[in-house]
Amino acid sequence: MAGRFPFNWTASGSRFLSQANYAQRMIDELKDADADPRDVWAQSFNVDDILYWIQNEPRFGKQAVYLDDVDPTTIPPTPGLSPADLMQLKHQGVRIIAPPMWALLAVDPSGEIVPSEYANDIRKGLQ
Repeated sequence: MAGRFPFNWTASGSRFLSQANYAQRMIDELKDADADPRDVWAQSFNVDDILYWIQNEPRFGKQAVYLDDVDPTTIPPTPGLSPADLMQLKHQGVRIIAPPMWALLAVDPSGEIVPSEYANDIRKGLQ
């Protein structure tokens, strides 16, 4: 299978790769390479990929990493997930969320680097 992608054809004759096919293809490549699922931390910014792996490839999905694109430094800020969203992801089987480092840290009034409110929300939401 190496090098071949599962393309779908549209009515107009153009081809596209569905997101689910893409997510499966990645896992198929890992299987073809005899990768041990315990050594794989499949990652995606697309939560649908994470949920696909959890549901269809649980040995790989168990430690799949949802890459959170929150960015409080942009104007306007890219918001993080709400506590309700975090709880929903937990109930769907998502165990690992990885936002950028700057979204996980804050500086307290004494100048110490501390976990951000968002980091604490994530910790609470996934417990």
